[in-house]
Amino acid sequence: MNNEFTPEVVEDRMVAVRRDQLRFLRELIVLRKRHGLSQDDVADRLGVSQPAIAALERYDANPTLATLRRYAVAVEARIETAIIDDCEKFHGTHIPGWADWETKTARSNKRWTVSQTRQTFHGAI
Repeated sequence: MNNEFTPEVVEDRMVAVRRDQLRFLRELIVLRKRHGLSQDDVADRLGVSQPAIAALERYDANPTLATLRRYAVAVEARIETAIIDDCEKFHGTHIPGWADWETKTARSNKRWTVSQTRQTFHGAI
């Protein structure tokens, strides 16, 4: 743990997370409209009511990432996410990425292959 983990730093990170969530939602609404889809259309695709979509699109909504991904699929888009290590400058260690995991998995002869894992993950949306 570093010395810069203060309540102010945590608050700044939470504000950044919320800002990202609002940006995702705004961009998805723009795409819905650009693709000529109504809230009713999206509701039908998701198997929910139009008021549920209206509530989701409100600025004060707090949808999960899974909900945003489902909404994205319904408006013919997708969301790419990234994890940003705010403490990398303090520890400087390499955290294995997908390529490292792929190599380790191939060597360890696990039950699941990388392609099966990708299919399972992508199919869970």
